[in-house]
Amino acid sequence: MDNAKPVNTSLASHFRLSKDQAPKMEEEKELMAKILYASAIGSLMYTMGYVDVNFTGEVDHRISSIGYVFTVGTTTVSWMSRIQKIVSLSTTEVEYVAVTEARN
Repeated sequence: MDNAKPVNTSLASHFRLSKDQAPKMEEEKELMAKILYASAIGSLMYTMGYVDVNFTGEVDHRISSIGYVFTVGTTTVSWMSRIQKIVSLSTTEVEYVAVTEARN
């Protein structure tokens, strides 16, 4: 870690959170109060998308390999593993490309 270089991994510029998005009317607040945080997170985790990469793992051309798997519960419903179509300059870039391809 002594030789690690910091990399800025900020969110996309179009992704903005604001207090204006918070519930304002009593009806909205009551509805949100009924949604238990743990239950909401559990629902999201029931359907998961795992992504993994190997930055410049193909040694002849320094091309990265990417892969993803989507699960519902404990059942795999879709997966893919292949050499990346483009050359990435960092592990972060490879991760972004992999996530983008997985969601398409």
